[in-house]
Amino acid sequence: MLLWNIPLDTRQGLPSASLDTVKQTWGFQDTGKIDPKALRAVIADNQNGENSNIRRVFGYTTLFQPKRAVTRAEAAAALWYFGTESDGITAKEALKLKQKQVIENLNCNYLTAEWVALQKFYATPVIYAQNLNI
Repeated sequence: MLLWNIPLDTRQGLPSASLDTVKQTWGFQDTGKIDPKALRAVIADNQNGENSNIRRVFGYTTLFQPKRAVTRAEAAAALWYFGTESDGITAKEALKLKQKQVIENLNCNYLTAEWVALQKFYATPVIYAQNLNI
């Protein structure tokens, strides 16, 4: 999950990493079990500080358990925050923005409908008067 989520959070490529770097950075006892491809994502995630996916999902742990399946709750915790520590958004904030956009669109559509109705209402007497040659 980290391999696709971290590049989306950081909006950049993954840095190079080694087993030693990951062990020093995170202190995982089972660092040797992490897939070499995933090491880069694990290191990049650390740069997000307290908002890192690993911190949000597992807290302060010394066992990463990379071969264990991710639960729905863990996936939800990882996806709850999107972006970097300094430039990110929670799912709750994103929903509020979406709701605000929907309300603004509804208001805009309502005002447009009112405007069209007013134009028709005020245009009708003019057309009527033209037909009577007034």
